[in-house]
Amino acid sequence: MIAKALIRFYQAVEPFKRRILLTVFGFTTECKHQPTCSKYAEKQITEHGTIVGSAKALGRLLSCW
Repeated sequence: MIAKALIRFYQAVEPFKRRILLTVFGFTTECKHQPTCSKYAEKQITEHGTIVGSAKALGRLLSCW
């Protein structure tokens, strides 16, 4: 599935994103949810399918703002 591949790609580059934010801007981000939003999204897509799982993941991402 393309959605799960995109999530796994994000999970692979996320440590580099953190390092860049810390080095360049002096801060990093932390996910306030447990499990992280990307792991939650992957689980929801597996359980509910791409459309419903993505909608649930988007709802969780929006809760951070």
